[in-house]
Amino acid sequence: MAVNPRVEALVAHSFQGLSRWQTALRSIANQLEDLERRAKRGHAGEDGLAEDLAREPAPDDNESKGQAGGG
Repeated sequence: MAVNPRVEALVAHSFQGLSRWQTALRSIANQLEDLERRAKRGHAGEDGLAEDLAREPAPDDNESKGQAGGG
């Protein structure tokens, strides 16, 4: 039984889309697991999560101190 080339192309394209979705969902799942671990660690140490966040510089920390640019 011969398969119509258009149908074959459509199925192949659909499977490629599923693969991209699978990769994206795995990435989201990994991020959620990381957030869960950080939240549990923060809850167990009461201020653990706050300490982790305090160690991370703010996105525009250098700009607010005048360190960015030539000015």
